Amino acid sequence: YFADNIEALAKDGRMSLQGTMGGAVVEKVNLGPVLFKRLRIEGSALRSRSLEYQRTLSQTFQTHVLPMIENKSVQWHIFKEFDWENIKNAHRLMEQAQFTGKIVVKISLRHWDGQSTMSVINMAGLLIYRISARKPIEYLLLNDSYENHKHWYPPKGRTSGTEDELKCAIRETMDVTGLRAHDMDADSAFRAEVKYVDGVQPKQVVYFLARAVGRAAVRSDGAGVKHQWCSIEQALERVVFQSMQNILTSAEKYIEDMRDRLVGKEEDGWRARSGGIEARMGRMTLGDTR
Repeated sequence: YFADNIEALAKDGRMSLQGTMGGAVVEKVNLGPVLFKRLRIEGSALRSRSLEYQRTLSQTFQTHVLPMIENKSVQWHIFKEFDWENIKNAHRLMEQAQFTGKIVVKISLRHWDGQSTMSVINMAGLLIYRISARKPIEYLLLNDSYENHKHWYPPKGRTSGTEDELKCAIRETMDVTGLRAHDMDADSAFRAEVKYVDGVQPKQVVYFLARAVGRAAVRSDGAGVKHQWCSIEQALERVVFQSMQNILTSAEKYIEDMRDRLVGKEEDGWRARSGGIEARMGRMTLGDTR
């Protein structure tokens, strides 16, 4: 449709290329109208943009475009709608390229309420943080450099059968970070859910909070997973999805409301650990250095 699009453009018009589903090579195109109508042709690829650009674009879309869609001041032609379970048929239709307008795939809450034939994968994770009197709250985020080097996330994993959510979150966190159970003080009172679709698979993740106790050491598992302690500003920059950003923001407020008590617990723990070290040192028999 490249030549048809050139013909359809008005004077001083602009055409933006967002993909090449019809092929990347265009042959036998008359460039005369591009000159005579003073046209502009530009390309763009979102994947190569920075996370900051993608985040700003998403927020701009939510602020300026979504309201127009909701009040129907902006409309488009929908060619056909599919239920998510028929996603393969939607892809077949798109591959045929014999349609005009939008192909819409609908995702319903019934994927998560047991009414769908497609089972939901349930997962659980810990949003681990550390806190002190003189430093900002920091959160532990992981990054799988083999899967998606732009996406940072808290440790999480799949629940097994009827396994308790919090036990699963602790187990998976221990596996991927090397932290031990006594390195974490889990708080089940903070519970946040995320529902999303990965490919064609509905997933639900439950996150709990856990305070890193003392000098808990995180290790890399050697499988391309990196970790980093991040301030709330850094964490919001590194997580890609708005749902995870909302959880981080809620966690920050939740922790700040208890900051004095949490800092007191951390300082009491440090004094107890220091006292234990001094007691062990006192029981040591030093050799004669003369």
